[in-house]
Amino acid sequence: MKGITTVFLLVILAAHPAYAAVTTTTLTLSRPSIVIGETTIATATVTDISSAPTPPTGEVHWTDFGMSGTYDGTCTLSPLSATASSCSITYGPGGAFSSVTLQAFYFGDRPHTKSIDSAVITVNKRATATSVSPNTVQIASGNSVVLTATVTDTSPSPSCCFTPDVNPVSSVVWSASPSLGTFSSSGGFSPDICGLSRVSGSLTDSSCSITYTATATGSLTITARYVGDNTHDGSSGTATVSPPQHPPVADAGPDQTASPGMVVALDGTASSDPDGDPLTYSWTQTAGPSVTLTGANTPTPSFVAPAITAQTTLTFELTVNDGALSSSDTVDVVDAPSTIFSFQPVINLNAAGAVGTHPTVAASGRNVYVVWMNNTGAAISFTRSANAGATFGPVLTLSPPSSLCTTSLPCFPSGASAPVVASSGNHVYVAWVDVGHGIFLASSDDGGLTFSAAANVVPLAYGQGTGVQIAASGDFVHLLSSCNNCGPNSPAGQLFFSTSADFGQTFSTTTLSNTHGGCCGQIALSQNNVYAAFNEVTATGSSVIQFVSSNDNGATLNAPMTLSDPANRSYFPQIAVSGNRVYVAWQDQTSGHGVSSSTPGAGAAFGRRSAVLP
Repeated sequence: MKGITTVFLLVILAAHPAYAAVTTTTLTLSRPSIVIGETTIATATVTDISSAPTPPTGEVHWTDFGMSGTYDGTCTLSPLSATASSCSITYGPGGAFSSVTLQAFYFGDRPHTKSIDSAVITVNKRATATSVSPNTVQIASGNSVVLTATVTDTSPSPSCCFTPDVNPVSSVVWSASPSLGTFSSSGGFSPDICGLSRVSGSLTDSSCSITYTATATGSLTITARYVGDNTHDGSSGTATVSPPQHPPVADAGPDQTASPGMVVALDGTASSDPDGDPLTYSWTQTAGPSVTLTGANTPTPSFVAPAITAQTTLTFELTVNDGALSSSDTVDVVDAPSTIFSFQPVINLNAAGAVGTHPTVAASGRNVYVVWMNNTGAAISFTRSANAGATFGPVLTLSPPSSLCTTSLPCFPSGASAPVVASSGNHVYVAWVDVGHGIFLASSDDGGLTFSAAANVVPLAYGQGTGVQIAASGDFVHLLSSCNNCGPNSPAGQLFFSTSADFGQTFSTTTLSNTHGGCCGQIALSQNNVYAAFNEVTATGSSVIQFVSSNDNGATLNAPMTLSDPANRSYFPQIAVSGNRVYVAWQDQTSGHGVSSSTPGAGAAFGRRSAVLP
């Protein structure tokens, strides 16, 4: 019986071999994270991990646990190696789910055991981008504009399986920051909400529109926020709203006359922009013999009138640009071999019966400024013309604070004298001497229509001011003032240099002359360079002409230079600048003749000195 039994058992083992080869199943995804409408490739790898492995065979069964995805339910294994086999399916999610669990189940064969694995697929909503048109808007209060939001599906086109409505649906919410207007919408939504509709002919775009009405003029940002739908994420787009832009006004200045060799300065400083935007300048010559414009991209270029044999007209065009818009104007310069000038009728600027003395004048473009000393009791008087001197406005009285005026040291009329005026663009500066108080300055930033209260730039509590000179360019204002008997510690006359870098609001003052005394200064400007010439008394009692310069708008001063011969007494210097050449002339009293000196190096060193009067 044992033998029979043994044979029987052997037969059973041969007919029903044991499932002795243990397997593992590994599920991998080509794209673990996808968007709705995309697919991923799922691969099941079955490995025989027994001691005598063979490649598993048979099928792998798949399930997404009822999530309605699109996929093949089974795949047949193909050998990968001596120990493993694999097969793959393409899986597409069946709806707008945030994640799907996919399972691979190997049923086994003989002699391989069953095994199983699963993986989670992240399913994202489709991406969108929102744009607003028009993207930039200029609008004033009370006006309206229609804005359109376009929402675009930016994800890749659906590849298979569940295919959503790729054109975004739902609505767009509008807002403005700051709130300077109202929204209105048609279609039954809230005034600030519009409903999307498919853009005709597009597979990816939807759009809707809304009307924005400005209730105030200003700059703001309008935002269109797409709220998203079941298959699409939200997104936002913006439009920029600004006040209406107005073109600038170009003013090339009045027509001019010139003679050959004359330096002609064009003037575009009267150009303006209604919105207050900064301007850029560009000058070009459009007619006449060709000349070289120096500073063609500045408000005030210049050129040398060419040599001609008959009267010739040169025309120049000025174009100003505010960064967005531009305008142009032209000016004619008549170049004649012999220019004959004529003047308009004389205008009496002083009040009837008043006595006016010591006038000085300055001009900028078509603006003319005149200041004088009123000996009848009105003190320092000022008036302006905005039409090249054809007519003048009301006379203003410029005076220091009344608190400085006393019976013993009255401010006016006997204490105010020697007024001077300078201008740069719309900035006008008037300086004068007030006996016993100092050097005063009044400034205007509106072309001389109004002035600030007069400020005491150089207080002279112990002395008596004797004169002041003024020059201005851009932000900078420079004063050269003098006093006589300047106090108990400085009985001799002194010369002071005062400079301001903030349109005359504040000044710093430096004493130029030595302790022996100085006076009679003159000042000139050229770009960033400041030049001054003045009398200075030497230790031996002689008088020399001193020259001092600055190459940084008066912030620092170079070492002074003595121009005249110390052996002679020299007085009354005058100074002029042209480009990088500086000219100084003075009176040499000992020899009885005048002396001049010049330099080609912006005042760094002077060349020849020559007697010009025998």
